[in-house]
Amino acid sequence: MEMRKTERNMSGRKLGSLLSLAGVLVLIIALFAVVMTAMGTRLDNQDPSAKDPSPAEVERQTLAQTVARIEVLAGERSAELWTAVPLVDASAQWNSVLGDVWVPWPDGPPEGYENPEINVTPSEISDTALITELYELSEALIAAEELDPQLATSMAASARIYAYHLSVETGAGTANGDDICGSVNYAALGALTADESSLEIAETARQYFEFVAANTDPGNRFNEVARGEAVVNLVDAILEQGVADIRPTLVMLPEDPLFTGYQMLADHLIVLADDADAEQRRAIVSFMCTISTPGDAALDVYPTAFPGITAEEFTD
Repeated sequence: MEMRKTERNMSGRKLGSLLSLAGVLVLIIALFAVVMTAMGTRLDNQDPSAKDPSPAEVERQTLAQTVARIEVLAGERSAELWTAVPLVDASAQWNSVLGDVWVPWPDGPPEGYENPEINVTPSEISDTALITELYELSEALIAAEELDPQLATSMAASARIYAYHLSVETGAGTANGDDICGSVNYAALGALTADESSLEIAETARQYFEFVAANTDPGNRFNEVARGEAVVNLVDAILEQGVADIRPTLVMLPEDPLFTGYQMLADHLIVLADDADAEQRRAIVSFMCTISTPGDAALDVYPTAFPGITAEEFTD
């Protein structure tokens, strides 16, 4: 009797354990079903459309599309124009820094949605189209409000210099007949550079450039003289701001006075772009374009993609 009673008790406990386990499994399955249903609801209700872009994203995308068109145009003209050859690489570097043109769905949008309109195809392939795109890129960069000021000003100067060099090489201009370098606003530039350090750099560059002009064949020194005169105007503009005249009487010449003088000015002015307003940034761009006029000695030196900075400073 005792043995049978014990067996019945054990059977009862086993049955109770099985029922408890079954209850737990039912509860787990029910919870899983609830979770999956909730997840399915959220997935079904997800909106795949892109959020409205921020002002910075709009600015960057617009600039990137212009640069993409420039890269196409430069590539098409690179077989005939020497200036277009480095421009192909420069435009690729510009777009790399900008992050390239953004397409929400590169492989095609979901049903019921569309990619935004993207304008990366030039309307025509011509020297005028290329010069115009470069000029307009420069203008847009000068006016940029979201891009880093140093990066924007450096790229604006580079685009303007490329446009001018292409104009000299081809005889073409912008579609609207713009003065590519433009007149330098020396009053604005002088106000930005009103300190002794700027004066010393400008005077040093002036002596470098005048040495180059003096050692260039008289029949070919027009651009070299103009380069020196532009820096003289900058020196005068700084002094007119009341800066103490601490100009060195004579400076030691470097191995390459043209390159060194330009580099000194570019490095200094681009740093000052951080504190510059739009008119002063325009003055920087016009000045850098003016002193990069392609004379005999300058052809192998400029343009560059990022005068005054390195691209690595602005890439993640």
